[in-house]
Amino acid sequence: MKANSISTGGTNLVVIALGILAVLLVFAVLTGRKVPLLSSDRAALLGLVVIGMAICSQAGIGRVAASGEWAHPLSIIGYVLGGIIVLIGIAALFGKQIPPLNSYHQSFTAVVVIAAVKVVLATIHRLL
Repeated sequence: MKANSISTGGTNLVVIALGILAVLLVFAVLTGRKVPLLSSDRAALLGLVVIGMAICSQAGIGRVAASGEWAHPLSIIGYVLGGIIVLIGIAALFGKQIPPLNSYHQSFTAVVVIAAVKVVLATIHRLL
């Protein structure tokens, strides 16, 4: 009987495409440009959260699940940071703000910073 195996090496082209899309969205919002289909900071925030969740399912939590490193300290920090991002996204979905974030633009910026930290942690985790 052949065992199923999941490769944790290499880079998924979907993740690269989603990453480029996320970078373009961040650039557009932070420079004040209008984004087609995302006419407000709230919509852009929700779009970024959705893109980030798709990336995380492939290159983040999906990789942790495949390698069985659930209790690794960097994985746990990633869970906490991801939970904060999801909490900010859920608040935006229901039209609320989480103090001290007073606007959707501030929430967007916070998500970008937290996501950048997650990317650095995921890169370090991949190298270890």
